[in-house]
Amino acid sequence: MDTDKNYILEVKSKLDDTSWNFERKEIIQKAVAELRRNGYSDAEIKKLFQIGMIKEQDNTQMVSNNARYLELLAEILNS
Repeated sequence: MDTDKNYILEVKSKLDDTSWNFERKEIIQKAVAELRRNGYSDAEIKKLFQIGMIKEQDNTQMVSNNARYLELLAEILNS
């Protein structure tokens, strides 16, 4: 689980370095596929993507970005 938490933090770092939503969506889709291969359910994946939020609370832009990523994640998980 710790490895997957670190993986999500790396994914979020990539997301922060990307400015286009289609690229962000592709990054999230790859992460979701990888986590599903590792046996995670969609609910568990959602929780993993929320991990960084606690660390990001002090920075409003980061929290805002996290909300946007969670919206993209929800869209991917529902498709």
